[in-house]
Amino acid sequence: MTFLLENDAFPGRWGPYPVVTTEDGTPTAYHPLHDEHFHSLCGARREAQYIFMEGCKIHEKITTSPEVRILEVGLGLGTNLGLVLERAREAQKKVDYYALEIDDSLAHFLFEKGPFSGTFKRRENTYTPPFLRVHLILGDAPATIKEASIPPVDAIFQDAFSPRKTPSLWKEEFFRNLWTQGKDACVLSSFSSSLSMRKALSSAGWTVFGRKGFGRKKHSTVAFKKRPATMEGNRSLTPWPR
Repeated sequence: MTFLLENDAFPGRWGPYPVVTTEDGTPTAYHPLHDEHFHSLCGARREAQYIFMEGCKIHEKITTSPEVRILEVGLGLGTNLGLVLERAREAQKKVDYYALEIDDSLAHFLFEKGPFSGTFKRRENTYTPPFLRVHLILGDAPATIKEASIPPVDAIFQDAFSPRKTPSLWKEEFFRNLWTQGKDACVLSSFSSSLSMRKALSSAGWTVFGRKGFGRKKHSTVAFKKRPATMEGNRSLTPWPR
């Protein structure tokens, strides 16, 4: 899908966000406020596929379940959403996608003039095509997560900017609120492996595992609301703490 960007940058609340082509040929952007890119420069799409689609076993969930709910912390440029949309179309299964996002300007651009323009129909902050509905929950996530009406979800994409840049999105209280939003079998995945983040997850009730990282990162994190009865199919995970 093609779309036009003014001066090769995404518009946003703290924008413009200059576009950068990553090593797999897919775009990311630089966020001037956080002084970080939205994705790994080793490959935006490949990172999304590995950390979130594979980390949360989205392919399997969509294949085997009549209906799947996903919660994303940080919609960003919509890369994770694009992969979920592809899978939902292939499987012709219903997916509800809830996105916590503070940058309302960027979020609406994605659907109205950006990569998803013409794909979704808007009704207030809900965008609906066949098979997938996107529910935008706009504002400061630690506050909106408490106020939003979100049914229990199957998977959580913890894809905020790094703990150093957005510390409130990596604290125990926030992870406890995410824990409350999950079904018993809910799985959370993140690119981060910071010690403070893993401690906060564990204190909030999550069962935490380490996983090989993507690109130049050595490790990433996967957490379960309830530890699976069997770890068959999760042999790449290492219990944390050991």
